[in-house]
Order: sequence, then structure tokens, then C-alpha cells
Amino acid sequence: PAPAAPEAAPAAPPPAEAARRVIPDIPLPLDGLAIWQGRVALRAAQARIDGMDWRDLDATIAQADSVLDIAPFTVTGPGGTVRGTLRIDRRASPPALALTLRSDGPGLDLAALRRAQGDAVGIEGRAQLAIDITASGATTRALAASVSGQAGLAMVDARVATAGLRRLGPELVGLLLPAAGRNGLAVRCLALQIVAEDGIATTRALLAETAVGRFTGTAAVNLRDERLAARLLPDVQLLGVAVRAPVGVGGTLAAPRVGVDAARAFAMVIGDAPMNRDPGGDCADQLRLARMGAEGPEPPPPLAAPRDPAQDLLRGLFGGARR
Repeated sequence: PAPAAPEAAPAAPPPAEAARRVIPDIPLPLDGLAIWQGRVALRAAQARIDGMDWRDLDATIAQADSVLDIAPFTVTGPGGTVRGTLRIDRRASPPALALTLRSDGPGLDLAALRRAQGDAVGIEGRAQLAIDITASGATTRALAASVSGQAGLAMVDARVATAGLRRLGPELVGLLLPAAGRNGLAVRCLALQIVAEDGIATTRALLAETAVGRFTGTAAVNLRDERLAARLLPDVQLLGVAVRAPVGVGGTLAAPRVGVDAARAFAMVIGDAPMNRDPGGDCADQLRLARMGAEGPEPPPPLAAPRDPAQDLLRGLFGGARR
């Protein structure tokens, strides 16, 4: 008889979830910074960076004693105008970075920014952005693992597009947004403020008021290993019934898991569980936190929940409308 064919080698197992990362590990161009010393005022009517068009660039750049300062800078991109400051101190070991960033005027047009990047639009509307952080490290991943400071995002009168709902995943949408329409979701206000200390980021403001209900909660991310924990509190109407069941999210940024024990997930991320609370507050309060005290647009009148066809059907089956 013919000899038996050798068995095929087993396929390599897929990488473990813990090995999958969202934050890239990109080295900073620190060696290139060392070749120049001096001070220059930079102005450009138009520039193309990473395939996107930017205009009205105005920056003062100075470097002395291994410290680079870009302060201040202003530039207008596809989504709007941002201004800020950047410092990189190569005297420290590892190098230290400090960044402030603010959107100007009504905020950044997120849809225009996504289109310029060639991506599907996830959310339509203007976002006021505020960032004030410090970090240390020679790569982007090292910076994330050491970041301290705060960042905020505030939006009023926006809309989550269909692509944005898909990014949330069918499981999370089914739990949080059971009455969301196929053509997107109107958002009266969206407020998010994140405070970080040594790579542990937690929410101080987390609120979304939409056409189907209100969502609050608390979230935390360990940026050192990208572990995630969240306790989301929906307050929505479904078939005329208020739905207020908390939703726990755990896992990692690359592989989030819905339906986990929120207290246990927080304990794994930040070491304790007191974060399981509703931060509370209305749109105005939460938007003020997200803007770090800055002024901004006021939210429109509260959104009315859309009529549910299933509720109309039930009325018809059980006696119809009464006059």
C-alpha cells in the first residue's frame, strides 16, 4: 500500500484578544528635531498634509536647549479651524510632551472631516473640541500609556448617521437604541469629558439626548493595555414602556464585550468599582463640563420620540383609538 500522506500542520491559532491593539506604536521623529535650533514664524495660505487640504496656517516655531515649542498655532482644515500649543522636551527621559487644542467658532464639521479622509460619515454636526494633556514617551503608544489631563467634546443638534449606528454594533444598538430608525438618529445634545491620569482615562461627563431617549453612564479605559469598562444607563421608550436597564461593557478597545458585570470590569480597569454611578445633570450642565467652561451653542428644544408603528398596531388590535 502507498505510504500515508503526512498530516498537515495545524493552523496557527488566531492572536489573543489581549494582543490586538487599536493605538498604533509609531516612533516620534525625535532625531530629526535635534538638527535645528532657532525661531521662525510660519504662514501658509494652503498646505496638503496626509492627503488633506489645510489653509491659513499660522504658527510660531522655536527650539532651544532641546525644547521645541509650537506656540501658538492656528490652522483651518476640512472640518474647521483649530488652535493650540505644542511642546516637546527632549531633555526629559523619556521625552515629555504637552498639547493644548481648541476648536474655533461653532466647532468642527465632523462629517466634512470624515469625507476628506475618504471614510463613511458616522455623525453629522459640529463638535466643539477641547484638549489639554501631558504625556511622556518616544512612541505614540508610550504617550497614551502615560497621558494625564482632560479632553472634551460637545455637540448640539446633530445626527448619528446609519454608518455610525453600524459602528456601535448590532448588539449594543439593540440594547441602547431599540427604537432607532434606519435613516439615522437625531441627537439634541452630546457631551463627553474625559479625565486621564497616568494612562487611566475616566469620564466626568457622558450624556446623549436623542429622539428615542436619554443615555448617561460612566466609562473608563486603561490606555496602557486598552482594557475598557463602561456602565451605560439608557432611558428610552419602547412600545410605550420606559426601558432603564443598565448595560455593561468590558473587554478591550479592539474587542469590546457587551453585557458584562460593570463593577467587575471597572475593578479590572481602574482597581475599584465606585465608578458605577450616573453622573447626572442636564444638557446645559454636561455641555459646560465638556467645553471646560467655555461658551457654546444652546441645545434646541427637547426632541419628541417618534411614533412606534408596533404601538399603533397594538392599539388597533386591542380596541383602536378612543375619541
